[in-house]
Amino acid sequence: MAGTVDKNGVLWKSTRVGSFVSTPGPGIDTAWAAICDAVEKYGRDPAVGWRPVKERHQVEGFEKLVLGDYQWMSYKDYFTRLENFGSGLASLGLAPGSNVVIYADTQYQWMLSAYGVWRQGMVVGTIYSTLGEEGAFYGMNQAQCPLVIADGKLAKVLARVAPKLKNLKHAVLFDVDQNREEVEMLKDAGVNVLSIDELEAIGREKPQKPTPPVTDDTAVLMYTSGTTGNPKGVLLSHRAIVAIMASTMASGSALGSLIKQRPKYIAYLPLAHIMELAVECVLLYCGCSLGFGSPGTILPTSPKVLQMTPPQKGDGEALRPDVFVAAPAVLDRLYALVNGKIRAAPKVVQKLFACALASGASRFEAGKVRGAPPWTSPRARCGREPPPPSRAAQIGPNPCLGIIMKKVQRVLGGNVRVIVTGSAPLGPETQKFVQSCFACPVRQALTPPAPAPPLRGPRARVTRGVTECVLLLRATASRRRARRRASSSSPTTRRASSARRRSLRASGCATGRRAATTTPTSTRRACARAAARCSSAVRASRRRTLWTRTTRTRRLSRRMRRTSSISTGSDTSAPETSASTPPAETAGPLIPPPPSAKISRTNGLLVRLDLGVEGS
Repeated sequence: MAGTVDKNGVLWKSTRVGSFVSTPGPGIDTAWAAICDAVEKYGRDPAVGWRPVKERHQVEGFEKLVLGDYQWMSYKDYFTRLENFGSGLASLGLAPGSNVVIYADTQYQWMLSAYGVWRQGMVVGTIYSTLGEEGAFYGMNQAQCPLVIADGKLAKVLARVAPKLKNLKHAVLFDVDQNREEVEMLKDAGVNVLSIDELEAIGREKPQKPTPPVTDDTAVLMYTSGTTGNPKGVLLSHRAIVAIMASTMASGSALGSLIKQRPKYIAYLPLAHIMELAVECVLLYCGCSLGFGSPGTILPTSPKVLQMTPPQKGDGEALRPDVFVAAPAVLDRLYALVNGKIRAAPKVVQKLFACALASGASRFEAGKVRGAPPWTSPRARCGREPPPPSRAAQIGPNPCLGIIMKKVQRVLGGNVRVIVTGSAPLGPETQKFVQSCFACPVRQALTPPAPAPPLRGPRARVTRGVTECVLLLRATASRRRARRRASSSSPTTRRASSARRRSLRASGCATGRRAATTTPTSTRRACARAAARCSSAVRASRRRTLWTRTTRTRRLSRRMRRTSSISTGSDTSAPETSASTPPAETAGPLIPPPPSAKISRTNGLLVRLDLGVEGS
């Protein structure tokens, strides 16, 4: 695809230089407008599907499931349910702009609840299901949410934190029958508990007019996973959501060539992450079919699938999706799993598999990574392009060798047309392996890192002072090396080095003995004196260097102790020391660095570079 680079070095599409893609279609300025448009176009087509749980078993203390086949709900029925859900929220007295937190795993009720919240102009708050009691309380308390939507697995956490949430008035659970004890705990805390079916029944009996949002209204209050402390909330407007949808639908994106063909998608990644939320919003807008699964049931060998005879199918094999989105860690595990099984296979299978991987890698290196799905035709492309070459001729191993990959492809149904990964870089070997196994493009969706915030406060002044000291020492060392190189190239230095070499040869080596017989005594004495002068100069230089390093280390240590004591004294957030607290020990020559500090070795000195940001 051709592109144009502007004067600022930014690469643009040639037909849209300087122009951003802002909406996926005319009049689609909010997430609610997108689902309304989809229902008008694809009312009778399947929208969402799920696998009902037939049986639950406890095996060695772990829950195992027996799952049925996928059941599907049309766009029209899906829209009716989410309208009833939104009317039920309005009947409870929730005003537009209220924060409604969804604390649940990925399932079709998650997106149904989100669209119902957006129908009434409210804000969806997302909290990772992996967060424990502390993280969940932090997010719900900060969001000041009057209502929380939770699934059965996380109802226990919600019941424990509910007494501490002053603004929580209502709780909607996906499965009330499995959580009778938690329901009683929530009611004891003064929370009105409803099942999702009861809330929809209220909305069906008392329908309320929608109060849809506008473009610049907040759509999502998204909390992070909390891996580095308390989860952090990010506000996303409807303008941002539809812009993500438009960029995902662009012709040059990872899904641009497939999304208009309305592929089948397996949804199992956390909807609390913007990547999965954006993908599901745009696929529902385009009329695709979303089959919901879970990481615990996606493969036949997944931990929550009950092993039986005949074996059950995983979500991937049962759904046979066309689009598969995965985190790099999932593909890395797949890479290790397949390699482990191949190593246990017969030698013939190992050699055929190695030949197939080598064939796929060679095509990858040759740039043959852009394939076309078999359903793409000139008619589907409006006759503007010739029919693309077959997918087998471009991607993956040679078709004859690709037969051995059929068993690997069958794990995800054997119909995957594109794999998208994001949130972290994917290793090149893993990308070649997955692309060769599934014979489809593997695309990475990454965002550039945010710039570091500026340093503030007294600790920032100390850090800048130490950094300037380090830069000064580096410049001094650089100048010293330059002078040393210049002096080594001078005629005087060359003569001294030559005299030293002649002296060494005369003192012990065979060539020196031969030279001593032909060299006059005065010349040998002059060489010896020159060698002695060189040796003494080298020793003196070493003594000066050692003294300089020691002196600078002591000076820098004293300066760092003084600045540390000043910053500690001016920091009002530091706790006061009581009279009973014993005095602290005297600091050593170098202050021990905190966990957030980096150590830089400069000209023999150990210098701490504190990267922590302290507020003033």
